[in-house]
Parts: sequence; C-alpha cells; structure tokens
Amino acid sequence: MVDSFAGMSAYGRLDECDIEVMAVLPRINDVNFPAPGSFELMIVGCDGTFFMTPTFERRVAQVAQYTRIVGVAPHPTPEIAAHAAQIGFHGFIAREVPPPAFERVIHAVLSGELAFPRSAMSAVITLIRRAYGRRPRPDRDLELTPRQRQIVDLIAQGANDREIADILRIRPSTVHKHVQNALARTNTRTRSHLAAAVGQPI
Repeated sequence: MVDSFAGMSAYGRLDECDIEVMAVLPRINDVNFPAPGSFELMIVGCDGTFFMTPTFERRVAQVAQYTRIVGVAPHPTPEIAAHAAQIGFHGFIAREVPPPAFERVIHAVLSGELAFPRSAMSAVITLIRRAYGRRPRPDRDLELTPRQRQIVDLIAQGANDREIADILRIRPSTVHKHVQNALARTNTRTRSHLAAAVGQPI
C-alpha cells in the first residue's frame, strides 16, 4: 500500500494504477507539518510556471525533509525534470506514461531510489559539460527518423517495448527493430546511452 497525498492534476492518473491514495489536497501549500512524516510518499501535480517559483521550491524543500516526493507533469521537458531533482523531488514522471510505468516510478522511490527520466539525467550531464567548457556532439538526434525519435522519447520516459507498442499501435518486434536501428545510427550500445545521446539539449 502506498500512503500519499496527491495534487488534483496527478490524482486523475492514479485511478488507473494499483496504488491506494490515503489523502488528497489541492495544493502542496495545504500540507501541515508534521503530517508528511506519517505518509510514505507524496505525489505532486506540477503544472505551469508555478512549478518554477521560489515559493513552490521552498515548500518542496520543506516537505522533502519529512517524506518522499514524486512529481507528475504533462509532457515535462528534461530541464523541468532536472530542476525537480535539484529542488528535492525523489522522482518525476510524465502524466502521459502508461500505468505500469507510473507504478514502477512509485515503487522505485519507495525502495529508496531516485527515479527520473533518462532525458533529465542528460540535461544534468549537459550542464556539467558546459560548466567545464565542453559541448556534447551536435545534432546526433538528427540522424534518427521521426519514428525512431518518437520511440527514444518514450524510452526516456521509462516505457518498455510493449508499452511503446501499445502507445504507438505497432508490434513490439517493430519497436525492437527501430531501437536496434537507432542504436546503430547513434553508435550507442544501450537504451539508456541512446536516450542520453539524443535527449541532450544542444
């Protein structure tokens, strides 16, 4: 069982998952201390520019001292997910991913792991490279076909071959073939390396 608060924008996804919600609040600012300590996990819906405000950042930092926090946002960019990691989130996921991927993030965070899209890790790596005056190789993602880029984006969000096949309405074997071709085109060996290679903002 997962005890959690859930922002209303995130709550709509939970009814598709095997996750029990113990309380629902409209805003993270409505959380009273020390209540978060009695919950295993808090799920926070992150919409719009409010996510980047100092008030929200301070509140997340406070709550993160008492419980784990997973953010849910529609179509989060790598920069937003990386920012979430910076201000104290333990995990972050796109609202559009299939329920099994949603559940995997929740259970990973409950197990003590950090669970962020691979594309967010790419954004962090890019910032590090820029800080040291090094740039990633340019436009590697331009070598991929539109379908390959679409599949890599879903891989970066944590989806597996069957979930990608369901979303794109193609066969899992077709997904696998696209992935293998994308690995060859970008000269990468693993899916995580592939997502990192094509997901880095230039």
